[in-house]
Amino acid sequence: MPTTAQQALYDLNNHPVPQYFDTAAGAWVQSSTQTPIPQGVMYALAGAAGHIPNVSSVTAFGYSPATANVTNVNLWEPLVVWNLPSSPVGIEVLSDSASDGIAGTGARKIILIGVGPAFAAQTEIITMNGTTVVASSNTWLAINTAIVFDDPTGFGSNGTNVGNISARITGAGALQGYISAGTGISHHGRYTVPAGFTLLAFNFFEVAAKTGGSVGTASLDAIFITPNGLRFKGLPQTCQTGAVSAVTLPTVPFAVTAGTTLMFRINNVSVAGIDISAGFTGLQIPA
Repeated sequence: MPTTAQQALYDLNNHPVPQYFDTAAGAWVQSSTQTPIPQGVMYALAGAAGHIPNVSSVTAFGYSPATANVTNVNLWEPLVVWNLPSSPVGIEVLSDSASDGIAGTGARKIILIGVGPAFAAQTEIITMNGTTVVASSNTWLAINTAIVFDDPTGFGSNGTNVGNISARITGAGALQGYISAGTGISHHGRYTVPAGFTLLAFNFFEVAAKTGGSVGTASLDAIFITPNGLRFKGLPQTCQTGAVSAVTLPTVPFAVTAGTTLMFRINNVSVAGIDISAGFTGLQIPA
């Protein structure tokens, strides 16, 4: 018997629906002249809209403005290397602005979304305390997303975070999450698939841009890290400023299994000052 992931991959590329909804007639009718919508497309749209239990859309975007001449760093604003910890770690959160606190004008609460022990999905709301560290009550393998809490109690009059918010390993350790000042959400450029799920990755994009000065290039890799720590490199791209470099996989999505991390890493940058973006979209389904 095929797994749910295997069946979904099949459905996404097969089983065209032989009917369409005639709005005038108010009924489903056989299509003889119109191209029907594939059942898999309908499944993907319904899942992304939250109409199918335990199915959700996934987006992961990485961004680095005015990138320096760096090599072998992850694509996110801090421009430092991130590696999946060998075991779950404690996390502490703080801002470099006192305005990001429970009574401040910036971020008052943030949400961490990711995976903990055994790659189990977990979410936690953290109440900010400005430049003072606040400890997470959980341990983490990966923080996929950090975002200012969209709630009347989550932010002040500024409407978003005032300072740069860092989530780091307890004891001023390595950076695990980051929300750049004024953005309200992380741009980690990576995603770790929770236990019990499979990610069907559809589309990739990579873009480099620069204002003025010399034309430059940025070389990136999409990297896969298995739960055992084995590392694969794929989809290498060299982006030239002023031109869009994109890889799309619209018809044959590929499966990223539970516990696997998909991330973007910068190999090298030829000229300082390049804005670099990369990301992917997909559908997360029960394994």
